[in-house]
Amino acid sequence: MSKFGKLKIPIKVQDGKIWIVKDTVVVKKGDKINEDAAEILKKLNIKPIFETLKIKAAILRGKYVIPVDNLRLDIGAYRSMIEDAVKYAFNLAVNTAYPTPEVLRVSLAKAHMEAINLAVNARYMTPETAQYILAKAVAEANALAAVIAPKAPELGLQVTQQPQQVKTEETKAEEKKAEEKKEETGEEKKEGPSEEEIAAGLSSLFGS
Repeated sequence: MSKFGKLKIPIKVQDGKIWIVKDTVVVKKGDKINEDAAEILKKLNIKPIFETLKIKAAILRGKYVIPVDNLRLDIGAYRSMIEDAVKYAFNLAVNTAYPTPEVLRVSLAKAHMEAINLAVNARYMTPETAQYILAKAVAEANALAAVIAPKAPELGLQVTQQPQQVKTEETKAEEKKAEEKKEETGEEKKEGPSEEEIAAGLSSLFGS
């Protein structure tokens, strides 16, 4: 009864029981519940209630209803989409030569390989392109000899096997660097002329 008095709850004793005379605010919103109030509330079987919001749906712009299933985020899917976006953005930046430190490292290596390929196809002789140009000329000559030899055996033409191309340390390093960047840029690495380019250059080599 003394604790009821401390909390200013009006009571009366009737038939050996304690009755609360009227509804009383024991604790206001935001106030801390002290030990006496907690004990009285417990005796009255008043317990704290935890409430949470459960979203059923969302309305967008007043006319679009989005079900709750569409509101749940698939973290793995979003992570995959972000990673793909980064790859596509990097690939676009490389192909447009967007000048950032990350892109320039790949763009310069790509431009160097393309310049080598162009110089080889244009037969522009430099210490770096000489081995490719000579190898291409030998391959074209062998290809032509292979076509003529069966038709004119009296010429005694012999097709020699092209020796394996010797790569300099610089060329190896450049090709290794280009290979490492291949997956990032999505570009195919070029290592000089292809077989189709060699075959197409037969006529220009012999002036036919």
